[in-house]
Amino acid sequence: MSQTNIGNNLGYDILSDLPKDSVIFLENDSVIFSTWYVHHVLGERNDIEVISPLAGGKNEFYKELLTDYIKSHPQVADSDLKKVSPSAFVGADKKRPIFFNYQQQIASSDYVLVPHGLLLQLSPKVDVPSKEQFLENIQSHLEKLHVPSRDKLTLAEQNLT
Repeated sequence: MSQTNIGNNLGYDILSDLPKDSVIFLENDSVIFSTWYVHHVLGERNDIEVISPLAGGKNEFYKELLTDYIKSHPQVADSDLKKVSPSAFVGADKKRPIFFNYQQQIASSDYVLVPHGLLLQLSPKVDVPSKEQFLENIQSHLEKLHVPSRDKLTLAEQNLT
């Protein structure tokens, strides 16, 4: 396995192009574990919070988001995180840039998720880039991805062993 780099490349591709102090919420085991490995073991982008929503209650930033929302909305049970999370994200981008690798419901029509590399960025609608700027951003992200040709992959990476 030490010669297998696909997972590391995925982790680097997710982390490398994010703004400083970003928070990313990840689902899917391959994405989570690859990104955690690159982040925690290889020490890449220590300024970024990497959160799995299923284990999110263990992350201080996520706990703070949920706690703040529940304090300001005492009628909401803190055990119902699926209902709280979409509402808690509203305005969270003012603290730190927020990203997802999945389609997250946001409890405000003033916010959208804008593609950013392999992720989606939580953004107020008023801050959505123009079509031209968006296309430039996408092109920039695509140029930075690790996309190896099949002939340069190890046998394990080709799924042939």
